[in-house]
Amino acid sequence: MRSLTFTFKVLSLCGIWLPLHWQSHRRLRLFYKIFSISTVVLTNIFILLQGLLLALSEFDWQFLAEILFTLLTAFSVSFKATNFLMRRDKIICLADMLLKSWCIPRNAVEIEMESRINEFLRVFTIYFNALAQLSLACLLIMPLVQDPDKRELPFRMWLPYDIRNQWNYWSTYVIEVGPMIVGILLNVTTDVVVSGFVLQACIQLDMLKHRLNKLPNIVKVAKRKRLASEEVVRSFERKTLHQAARHHDYIIKYAKVVTETFDVVIVEQFFAGALIFSVIIYVLTIGKVPILQKLMSVGYLICMLGELFAYCWFGNEITLKSLEFSDDIYKIDWMALSDSSNKKLIFIMMRATQPIIMSYGHLVILNIESFKSILKITYTAFNILKESTSTT
Repeated sequence: MRSLTFTFKVLSLCGIWLPLHWQSHRRLRLFYKIFSISTVVLTNIFILLQGLLLALSEFDWQFLAEILFTLLTAFSVSFKATNFLMRRDKIICLADMLLKSWCIPRNAVEIEMESRINEFLRVFTIYFNALAQLSLACLLIMPLVQDPDKRELPFRMWLPYDIRNQWNYWSTYVIEVGPMIVGILLNVTTDVVVSGFVLQACIQLDMLKHRLNKLPNIVKVAKRKRLASEEVVRSFERKTLHQAARHHDYIIKYAKVVTETFDVVIVEQFFAGALIFSVIIYVLTIGKVPILQKLMSVGYLICMLGELFAYCWFGNEITLKSLEFSDDIYKIDWMALSDSSNKKLIFIMMRATQPIIMSYGHLVILNIESFKSILKITYTAFNILKESTSTT
């Protein structure tokens, strides 16, 4: 697996991605499955206990907003973890599609393209996880500076015992810390994986464009320096353009497989993200919010906005690049190629007039307009929460 190596290593630490080289080791595979099950079960237990707290408590808008913030995040973590575990084979097949002969870089320029993107995704993973973990750190520090008599757990949930007892409180606190750290790490990294697979389609189009732009120069040099016979040059043209046509069709197929593999994750992220944004903004605008909670909320809001913007930006990029691909073909030196080669270029251009659109479940389209729509939905939901509070 050449792509997204670093992000999959991070997912392995979270317990939802068994390293490929462990598959042949029965004992390691067994231990990792236990680790994976424990990750999902603990997350679902937290969701259940927090749901019980919400159901058994008296209704209060501020309390509801604070609970929904962590409850929706925990639900998102559980949903993504379960989806990645269940669709592991599909994700491996998706990654293996990038190992096809025409998808692998063939020269220094293409290697540089791939290396630059892999480095970008590595840095993207580190920065967003660092921001999310710093936000979580603010939440974990809050109990340490609160009045011991009014101290709350970072992840508020229903418990069958009294946490005013110091031993009960701190033992529960320690139990919460590990799953919360892993959950935030998992939540961010799964989003980077999805964005990374979308971005790979852009890189493939760039590689194909580079190969087509280079073809006329190769042909002209071969003719001028008489490096090969006319028949050999024409054969090279036919082979290169045949591979280019197949490569272009393969990129379209790859984009379709990406949408089929991650459709429910994307849809869940968009709708859950809109609700989480609304709740965070609402919490920041009501009453006296502790400074650490403000820092946590703002950091998490930036992180979530960045993840959703990455989805939409990369999806928008593949659509724009696929539309521009026809113009890129038009700009190459057609006169250096044979008539049969020009006909193949026309065929590829006609195929490229249909843009690649990353749409999921006919509900979400990855483009900038979708990001704007999420912001509008967030503002609407925030206003509903605020108006409901003012009338109670």
